[in-house]
Amino acid sequence: MPLTVSYEPTSGVVELSMSGVVFAEELPEVVRMTAAQAEEHDAHLSLSDYSQATVESSPFDVFGLHQLQLDEGLDPSIRVAVIPPLSDRGEQLADFYKVICSNRGWTAAVFRDRQEAIAWLSE
Repeated sequence: MPLTVSYEPTSGVVELSMSGVVFAEELPEVVRMTAAQAEEHDAHLSLSDYSQATVESSPFDVFGLHQLQLDEGLDPSIRVAVIPPLSDRGEQLADFYKVICSNRGWTAAVFRDRQEAIAWLSE
């Protein structure tokens, strides 16, 4: 699971990019790295790009992702843009994550295009 987490100072976005196969067991580390960048830079915008990845997670794993984010101290005011894997299943999991976030008071959206995601985060 090649993973990059970085902070883009001009946009104020913590960007997560993954490729290869992503297993549910790896998600806590992904969340920790993202939360560390968000805390370090006091960032409230996040872009998770899974377009080059295959996610081997269940809806149950995705359901627990929000709690992992809270446990790691991510601020509920964060806006999250997700670019899902290029598969129907990946898009379904991303849409499910969006619903979970919405139901718990977070703002999340799913995009196929990185520029659209950045524009939405910048609104």
